Amino acid sequence: MLIEPWHLAALLITVFFISAMLHSSVGLGGGSSYTAWMVILSVPSLSIPSIALSLNILVSSLVCFQFIRKALMPWKILALLLTFSLPAAYFGGSLKVDEIVIHSLLLISLLFIVFRLIYFDSQAYQHKQVNRQFAFFAVATLGVALGFLAGLVGIGGGIYLVPALLLLHLAGIKQAAACGGGFILCNSIVGLAAKWQIDAIPFSLLELLPYLFAVGIGGFLGSQFSINQKNQLVLQKILLCVVILACILLAKKIIFASY
Repeated sequence: MLIEPWHLAALLITVFFISAMLHSSVGLGGGSSYTAWMVILSVPSLSIPSIALSLNILVSSLVCFQFIRKALMPWKILALLLTFSLPAAYFGGSLKVDEIVIHSLLLISLLFIVFRLIYFDSQAYQHKQVNRQFAFFAVATLGVALGFLAGLVGIGGGIYLVPALLLLHLAGIKQAAACGGGFILCNSIVGLAAKWQIDAIPFSLLELLPYLFAVGIGGFLGSQFSINQKNQLVLQKILLCVVILACILLAKKIIFASY
């Protein structure tokens, strides 16, 4: 069994389902939350990045399918980002890092989600112009940094990428969300491949299936709910509460682990 005892596995399946539904409702893969909850519930550290990357692949595939079907994917921007991010994702996936570093990166990522949900207004940045040379440099830097994080920890990076594309005036709201989904999908695949090459996937596909099923159903429902703006606002508030709870529990675990 991938995760024991059985009641811990059942709790994780429930948490993954809820996280996938809430994150996909706002165009995110949910990698930060999956990883954080696994840390909080003391899942073996060797398994965590590979599980998170696998779940990212499934949820972001569902998100991408919706956007591609509606012809909203900004392929040129995505290709530029992936040029810089994929090598970094492979490098990050091939490394083994101290647990406290990974936990701290997760906490920072969750706090950024809280900041984005409370303060970031995507409509406010649609008509501001940015120097193209600066935008290209920013895309290259983002690609490397977020690709590395995706491979190393299992954080997809969409939570950082989507606001950045809006701030740089490189994409509209829906196009930025679509690009975020494609970015998470491709980097997660490369990161998982790197984990496989260094034998850092201590489970089989059959063992992972219940968790994939949970995030698949959650991701599908979340993407359907997001079509209705009123539903999306309600789910966004619930997501904010869930992420704040995860921040508190993860911070508590980091503090106690340091003693």
